[in-house]
Amino acid sequence: MKDLFEKILGRSRNTREKIHDILHRRDLDWSEYRARHGVPHKEDVVGHYLRHWRTCPVRFAGLFDSEYYLMHNPDVASAAINPLVHFIMYGENEGRTSLPGQLEYQVPQASIDSVVVMSVSDTIPAGACVEEAVTETVFDSNEYRALKECTALAWGEYIQQLNLAEGTDPIDHYLRHWKTDVVRFEGLFDSKYYLTHNPDVAVASINPLVHFVTFGESEGRAAWPADSTTKAESDTPQQPPDSTNTPEPQIEHKTASESVPTSPYYHVLKKCGALNWDEYRQRLNLSPDTDPIGHYLKNWKSVHAVFSGFFDSELYLEMYPDIAEHGVNPLVHFVQYGNGEGRIAWMSLDKCATAGLQVYQPDLPTLLVVTHETSATGAPVVALEAARRLGKRYNIIAASRRTGALHDAFLAASVMLIEPIGWHRSLEAKIIFGQLMQRYPIHACITNSVESFNLLSAAAHYGLPTVTLIHEFSEYTRPRGKMGFSLLAADVVIYPAESLKQSGLHALKNDLAVKHVPNHIHVKPQGSMQFSTKTDEDEDAQHILRRRFNIPENAILIAGAGHVQPRKGVDWFAETAYYITRHLNSKARGKRPDVHFVWIGGGFDENDMEVSVWLKTFIDHAGLSERMHFSGHVDSVSSAFRDVDIYLLTSRLDPFPNVAIDALEADCSIGCFAGASGVADFVTEHKARSVVAPYGDCERLARLVVDKLTWLTQRNGVNARLVHEELSIDHYMNVIEDALVEARYRQDDVVGALQKLSTGYPPFDGTFYANNFDKGNPAHHFLALLRKGVVYGKPFPGSGIQHFLDTRPYDNSEPFDEYVETAMSAGSEEEAGKVFLVNGQPAESFKGKIALQFHVYYQDLIPEYSAYFSCLSDHSVDLYVSHVHPINEKYREILESAVSGQVYYTHIPNEGRDVYPFHVTFTSSILDHYDVVGHFHTKKSKDSGEGLGNRWRRYLLANLIGSRQAAAQILGQFNDPEVGLVYAEDHHCVDEASNGIYIEELLRSVGLEPNPPYYHFPLGTMFWARVPALKLLAQLDEETFRLPEPIPYDGSVLHAFERIIPQLVSSAGYVSCRVYTSKTTW
Repeated sequence: MKDLFEKILGRSRNTREKIHDILHRRDLDWSEYRARHGVPHKEDVVGHYLRHWRTCPVRFAGLFDSEYYLMHNPDVASAAINPLVHFIMYGENEGRTSLPGQLEYQVPQASIDSVVVMSVSDTIPAGACVEEAVTETVFDSNEYRALKECTALAWGEYIQQLNLAEGTDPIDHYLRHWKTDVVRFEGLFDSKYYLTHNPDVAVASINPLVHFVTFGESEGRAAWPADSTTKAESDTPQQPPDSTNTPEPQIEHKTASESVPTSPYYHVLKKCGALNWDEYRQRLNLSPDTDPIGHYLKNWKSVHAVFSGFFDSELYLEMYPDIAEHGVNPLVHFVQYGNGEGRIAWMSLDKCATAGLQVYQPDLPTLLVVTHETSATGAPVVALEAARRLGKRYNIIAASRRTGALHDAFLAASVMLIEPIGWHRSLEAKIIFGQLMQRYPIHACITNSVESFNLLSAAAHYGLPTVTLIHEFSEYTRPRGKMGFSLLAADVVIYPAESLKQSGLHALKNDLAVKHVPNHIHVKPQGSMQFSTKTDEDEDAQHILRRRFNIPENAILIAGAGHVQPRKGVDWFAETAYYITRHLNSKARGKRPDVHFVWIGGGFDENDMEVSVWLKTFIDHAGLSERMHFSGHVDSVSSAFRDVDIYLLTSRLDPFPNVAIDALEADCSIGCFAGASGVADFVTEHKARSVVAPYGDCERLARLVVDKLTWLTQRNGVNARLVHEELSIDHYMNVIEDALVEARYRQDDVVGALQKLSTGYPPFDGTFYANNFDKGNPAHHFLALLRKGVVYGKPFPGSGIQHFLDTRPYDNSEPFDEYVETAMSAGSEEEAGKVFLVNGQPAESFKGKIALQFHVYYQDLIPEYSAYFSCLSDHSVDLYVSHVHPINEKYREILESAVSGQVYYTHIPNEGRDVYPFHVTFTSSILDHYDVVGHFHTKKSKDSGEGLGNRWRRYLLANLIGSRQAAAQILGQFNDPEVGLVYAEDHHCVDEASNGIYIEELLRSVGLEPNPPYYHFPLGTMFWARVPALKLLAQLDEETFRLPEPIPYDGSVLHAFERIIPQLVSSAGYVSCRVYTSKTTW
């Protein structure tokens, strides 16, 4: 793709100029790009972008984000193509996603591998594709080579089938005409059969033979009817997999004598000298006569392939999601392409570790101290201080994601510094930590900052006792969920203030739906560290503020501090300064106080269009230009505070900045906003000489300063004493050491309880639980969280763990293993109903009349759903199809052949998602006419990422239909006249979330009252129900669920509906039943 794309864009200077003109003609606002990357106004901004696009990302509000585009279009990223040019020339027409919040685009293979080369016309309209006059497909040379090297393909057959002229290259001909030519190689491959039995290949418009040779054969995909199936049979739609009693993946062992290297990649791997197949054999404990290459090619999907110093399949797939998403054999790809492209397939501790100045002492425990970076900023300074002080009792190994000014200081304090590590993914840290633990017995780990989460996750994976020091508010921590997952991963958490703790708990509840308050969080400010990037005290003389800015000794000096940026609230500082001067002027009856303002910190630049230009404009118009000064970078802020009377902490959110401690230690008075920092908590609790205004209320803060100015400017030693008494770094380090001991105790408790968990009844179900620390042991994950007093998933189908924690949170009053035994025996609440385990055994079919209500938004999913609906052929089923877009004849035929009864179609507006059409159809056509109703819809949830919507959909279909045998068991539950609802059991711990007011609204409309906490309901709103059990739906107005798009992720009448379904059923006198099929999860 890259070569052909570059040929198009780089054919001539004339063509490049046309590309330049295309970008100019588009209605694109380049001002943000110009300001962001400092492009001078005289320079051609489009030309600058075309020269520097690799290092200068571009964003256009509401249209395009280059970083997002590359992340969600891996074919463009891997081909190193200019993303904006690709979007305008191809992606926009193809409907590719270019901004967060859009539906995810599925990359067609033709778009990836078959860009066509042709001359560019004199004019290219904006957004047009440059290959409009194409008549045949031009292929990638790699495809030709792959088919050429596959000796099993008898191209003579192809020539005869198509009666090609003598001298025609059959491979070239096929690659140009594969979309119209059917190819068959007797006993090996039939393109029509392959596309029929591999619908993912068909839907993606991938060349079937190329796919088979490249991936499908090694994956064991069906390519030829094994029993000489007739043509009529080969056209039969594929049935859904039998989801009952799904076996674990079986690794096939084939001896060398049995191995026949039919795969075109066998010899590719055999010729690669960097692959030590003896190491592979030993790692997997294969018998001496097993052919390791054949074994790998047969089992690569279930094998973690590691070749020391060369390749790690887990790392390669995580580093390059495009390889994983397209189902490519990672080792084959790396040997053939990735290695030559410079892709990363191996990480070594030796390449990122530097020996420190401290000597390793075998008689001391080894402590891993992790920081997100080694910059000379707040959180890394705390980590450095911990390394220095704890180094007296531990061997310190330091690790950091990014290097910075404190690199040498960390080296001086440690035995080893690992840097950088885990910048992109926790897997990198996991690999390095694994190698580290083979060399050193790591006693415990301290991680500093929520930005170290990748490294924390890796430590948790290995069960290392972890203490994490979090200095951030969750409100500005991205991506959402990172703060909550950090709280779950660490054994002990230390926040500097209660307000930050509450912010973290808020994130835990709202982002991860964990409502129980964990028991492993402590609050302690970090203390004074007297840190400076320079040691020469004489250097500090230049920063005596009064001398530098000619401020009289008797003048009042008010300071703010930090880099000039919005989060630090430098604009609020200027606004507060304006109100202070205004209030002083209004109060003055004689000579008013002489007040000056200094912002201590760098970043004020007259060319900075983001903040500084507008800040300077405000200062000038407010009349502060002679009284407000910017110091620039200061090496020793504590020295600068000798001249300051009042320190204003005007940050929008600033956890517990060290500069505030410096100000207190200098006995400066403090002014700040409530809720904006932990400092506000501290000065209020300890009655410091300070004033605290409501959040962001600059006028109120100014008035408080003016009203108490005399008191605030008296240096009476109160604030300095508070630092000595309450902010001792020694006390803080004692808290950390106590936390390390606590973390080890907690891990010991978890390890001790693992044995009871594996032998108890009911047994822990790791597949169902489906949670872990970075692909670690699910049981360890469950117990580690339970030890903290929270849960993130049910340990087995039917567990009532949420209700148990409501009544018995763990409080250290009993041995943890005994507590686990009690927790595991806790069943669900009575109203949740039983859980039936589907196993595919013969069952009495339900004989009643069934209505299947199916809402279609994504028509491409119709074949998948119809395959499952066909499993209901033993039942009397009518299908009611509501659809947003017209359904073509092909899909209608598929739907009508899937059920035994009639099919009814209703075109409906895109309102109320699937709930509105269900409600309308149920009340108008199903109520009083059927015995049971099923509700299904084409779920994708594409905004969830990582294929979550697809996994959820398949899970629901597998558990609500599965197969003919499973469907008989599932619908057979209605043979019990008391059963009114059947839905899939789910491992997620859920509740009413943000839907309380909507639940109340719906229930009171039908004469019922809310009955929280709503732990059990049909997630995803797919279910089977006895029709009379939902009779109350007829009392709701038909417009109740008719919500226009966009509909929020949570908090609506639609989300409330799925939660109240069991309550509607129970109010009608029926019970609910949950079903679960073994080995399924999502």
